[in-house]
Amino acid sequence: MKKRKKLLLIITTLLLIGILFWISYYDIKYYISSRQLVFWTNDVILKPADFQGEIDLNSDSNLYYYYGLLIKSTFWQDVEIKAVFDKNKSWIKDNTDFNNQDELQQLTFDLYEIYANECTNRIKKMDYFNDSNKSFTDLRNLVKSMHKDLNIVVDSLQSPNQNLQNWRKKVDSLLTVNK
Repeated sequence: MKKRKKLLLIITTLLLIGILFWISYYDIKYYISSRQLVFWTNDVILKPADFQGEIDLNSDSNLYYYYGLLIKSTFWQDVEIKAVFDKNKSWIKDNTDFNNQDELQQLTFDLYEIYANECTNRIKKMDYFNDSNKSFTDLRNLVKSMHKDLNIVVDSLQSPNQNLQNWRKKVDSLLTVNK
């Protein structure tokens, strides 16, 4: 009888640990991946030290950056899109030229945050969790579509004719509206 109780206790404990791990799996995965990411906040400012990726010495470019939109979703009907900068995929060959890039990089990061907020708002409006016909693929397709639009805007910033001060004013006003 004692062996059965011990065995039952061990099985119950393992089962409980397994269930807790399964429930928190995505939070654990999110935490591990977030160590290489910089999440957008009002006060985050990208610095040359954030560009930690392996430098491509064969590239003609002096700088490579990687911004993204991260979908964070749980079983508890919570979806949020976050603007991120990936430190391990971004690099700078020559830090002395970063002063010419810092404003453009910050502006790009801020644009990603605006799109992340817009994605989150659209997801909430599409009633993702209460519509049984919606799937994670629908969510991903929405984000991909918006990311495509975002890339067009970001590419236009690279044009030498762009007035970054005008863009800064527009982006700051949009960030204020989305708070």
